[in-house]
Amino acid sequence: MKDIISSQPVTLVDVGAAGGAHRRWRRFSQLLTVGFEPDERAFASLRNDTRHTWFNTALYSEAGRFPLYITRGPTNTSMLRPNLSLIRELAYDEHDFDVLDTVELSCETLDALCKARSIAPDVIKIDTQGSELAILRGAERTLRSSTFCVEAEVEFLPLYEKQPLFTDVHAFLSDYHFQLMDLGNFLHVKGRGTRGIGGAKANLISADALYFRTRVSAVAAILRGELRLGSVVAVSCAYGYPDYAAEICSALFEHEDFEEDARMFHTVLTQIGFWRGLVNRWHFSDRSVRRLHSLVRRLIPVKHTAWLPGLGNE
Repeated sequence: MKDIISSQPVTLVDVGAAGGAHRRWRRFSQLLTVGFEPDERAFASLRNDTRHTWFNTALYSEAGRFPLYITRGPTNTSMLRPNLSLIRELAYDEHDFDVLDTVELSCETLDALCKARSIAPDVIKIDTQGSELAILRGAERTLRSSTFCVEAEVEFLPLYEKQPLFTDVHAFLSDYHFQLMDLGNFLHVKGRGTRGIGGAKANLISADALYFRTRVSAVAAILRGELRLGSVVAVSCAYGYPDYAAEICSALFEHEDFEEDARMFHTVLTQIGFWRGLVNRWHFSDRSVRRLHSLVRRLIPVKHTAWLPGLGNE
């Protein structure tokens, strides 16, 4: 039987799309990925098809031409200059931040592109080496309407000159009724003179920040027809938050136009949340996981196990 959650439509806007979309999205049969990758080297490996549209386009806070600083290390290339005074204090290879060339990029705003191409993203993912906040500033209309989730790399120390930090991104998204759900993929870098000294962690440089629309804002947007309930549920589950989706569904029980779907999704989410909680509370060996998987498949329909960590379909 087709999974009721993974069959929901989801539109993902991926800014800084090198390598393609994250594997968490592979199970979604109705996923549309719209990616933006200005680096010709990374863009060359991306292919358009019915579910993926890639643009060799740069995004920024406004339309125009802006400098891109090409560094020796390709992953350090940015629209901001490297902050060498800080980089020299850390255990980086300074030469990876050498600026080899400066080129002008023709930039657009995400709002303008979404309007021109009728794109309504449920999720905006941004990883652009310091220009994340500028891109979000160019997406204010989109953030107010169709967007439920923002995943962005945030920095705690300025590796680039005049770089906005986590607090700036957090304040901006909070103003648009997004709340911080999680931080992950932490990057710690030791000081230049402390390699091999002390513990495993050192200066906290960056992380990936996950934001969802607040429950009140999400419910209001669903009632206005700006957010799709099924997409909200699917995105919440993709990131491991079935309980948050269940809260949103509960708030829609009293609204006649949404009650039936909300109760149906809530039933599925309740079962997902129960089994996810059971697995997260206990440590299982590989053999135990296989035995539990077998037991769960006998007890509940396969469609309800797809989101269980270590169980279901990966």
